[in-house]
Amino acid sequence: MYTLLIVDDDEMTRNGLAHLPVWKDYSIRVVGVCADGEEALRCIRAAPPDILFTDVKMPRMDGLTLAEHVKQDHPSVKIVFISGYQDVALIRQALKIEAVDYILKPINLQELRDCFRRLVETLKFQAMRNQMLDDYKESNAFLDANLFYLIANPNVAASEIPESLLKRHSILRPASYFVIGLQARERITEIPSVPDFQIVPWQLESGLLVAIATAPEHYEVRQHDAAAQTLIQELSDHFGNRWIAGCTDSEGEITQVREMAAEVTDMLKNTFSLKDGSVISSPLLPAETVQIHVPGKQDMDSFLNAPDLEAAAGPMHAFFENLRSLHLHSAKEYMNILLPVLHFAEDFLQRSFTLPDGLSLDERIQPMLECRQLDDLCTLCFEYIRDIHEVIHLNRSDETHHRIHEAQQYISQHYAEPLSLEQIAAHVNLAPTYLCALFKECTGDTVMNYLMKERVREAMVMLQNPDIRLYDVSERVGYPNASYFSRLFKKEVGMTPSEYRNRYLGRK
Repeated sequence: MYTLLIVDDDEMTRNGLAHLPVWKDYSIRVVGVCADGEEALRCIRAAPPDILFTDVKMPRMDGLTLAEHVKQDHPSVKIVFISGYQDVALIRQALKIEAVDYILKPINLQELRDCFRRLVETLKFQAMRNQMLDDYKESNAFLDANLFYLIANPNVAASEIPESLLKRHSILRPASYFVIGLQARERITEIPSVPDFQIVPWQLESGLLVAIATAPEHYEVRQHDAAAQTLIQELSDHFGNRWIAGCTDSEGEITQVREMAAEVTDMLKNTFSLKDGSVISSPLLPAETVQIHVPGKQDMDSFLNAPDLEAAAGPMHAFFENLRSLHLHSAKEYMNILLPVLHFAEDFLQRSFTLPDGLSLDERIQPMLECRQLDDLCTLCFEYIRDIHEVIHLNRSDETHHRIHEAQQYISQHYAEPLSLEQIAAHVNLAPTYLCALFKECTGDTVMNYLMKERVREAMVMLQNPDIRLYDVSERVGYPNASYFSRLFKKEVGMTPSEYRNRYLGRK
C-alpha cells in the first residue's frame, strides 16, 4: 500500500480528490489533505508519504516551493502537480524539480489514471531493486572483487566475463565506478586502505598506481567529484605531497573501466609542468593553490539553458576572474581546468543537435593553447561557449515554431474530423500539456480555440455557396449538432449561420 498526501487550497477540490476510486485500484491510501504548502510540509516532516499530489498556486506556501523543500529533505517522495495554469515557466520549473507529471485542471480521469499507473510501477521497481540490494549486502558479496580483476586483466576478453556477474552489478550499482591514477615520486610498495572505499589495483608499476574505485553509499550516483576528492585527499595523507593524481571526469558502468583506466594512465604519462600535489581532473583543483568553484555539468546545463546569455553570465565571468588567483604558469596548465568546462558545453549541444562546422572543440582548442595572456584565453573560451549557446537557442526556436506550424497544418487538414487535443499532440510528438503551453506562447491562443476558429473560417466559406444546406455545413466542419454549431458560430462571428449567408448573398 502506497501513501498519498493531497494539497490544494480549494476545499471542494481536495476533498473530491481524496475520495476518487482510482486510489483503491492502485493500492494507494490517502493519508492526509492539506490546504497549503506550510501545513503540508509539517505533515511530511512528521511522516513522509510515498506520493505528494499538490496544487501549484496556493497561499502562504505555493506548490513549487513545497516541492523544493520535499526534494531536499525527502528525495524519495514522488511529486505530481495539479494546476489550472498552462504556464510554460511553471511547467519548466516543475520539470526541473523532477516532478513525475503536471496535470491540468479540470482533471481528465484517464490522464490521472495513466499518471498514477506509471508512478506505481516505478515505485514497485524501486522497492524490488532496494530489496535486491539489501539481500546482496547480506550475502557479503556487495563488491565482487573477482569481477574487478576479470575486467582489469587485459588477457581476459570481454566476452569471457560471465554475463550474470555484469548484469547483477549493472542492476545494483549502475554507473557508479571511476578510476583514480596516482603517480608517486617513489616506488609504491603497498595499497593504502581508505575507509568507506573499495580500491582494486589495476596497474602497480614503479611509482604508478591505477585503481578502480567505487564510492560508498552516501555518495549517490553522479556525485563522482565529491567522492574522488575524498579519496584523493586520503591518498595524499598516505603518500605525502610528492605525487600527482588523475581521475576520470565521470563515472562509468563496470564494463567501461578499461577505457577509463587507459584515459587516466595516458593523462598521467603525458602531463608535464605540474607541481607536486596537483590533481588533473574536473572540478578537482591543485591542492596547494587557492580553491575556486569550477562550473560542473549541472552549472553548464543551467547556463546554456538560460534564454539571455549575458543576464546569466555573472557566475561564468566570476569563474574566469577567479582563475587569476591560481597563478599558474602556462595556458596548458589553465586548460587542465578549462577543458572539462568546455567539454560540458560541447556535450550539451551534441545531446540535442548536430555539431555544426567550426564548433568542434578539437577545431577551437589550438588557438587557446597558444595564448600568452590569461585574458585572451578566457575570451576565446567564453566566445566558444557563447557560440554554442547561440546555436542551441536558434535551433530550439526553429524546432518550437516547426512543431506549432505542424500542429496548425494538421488542424487545417483534419478540422472536419472529431479531433481531440491528445490526437493533435500525438501527431507532433509532444505531451498534451506541453503542446498547450507552447501553442499559447507562440500563437497567443489555445489549441482547441484555434481548432474552433479554423472550423468557423471554413464554415464561412461554405456558407457563401447556397447549394450547401446549413446542417451539411455544420457536419462538414466537424460539428454533428447543428444547434450547437449555430450558437458557437454566432458567438464567434456575431450572427447566426443563416444570417451570415443571407447578408453575404444579399450583397451579391
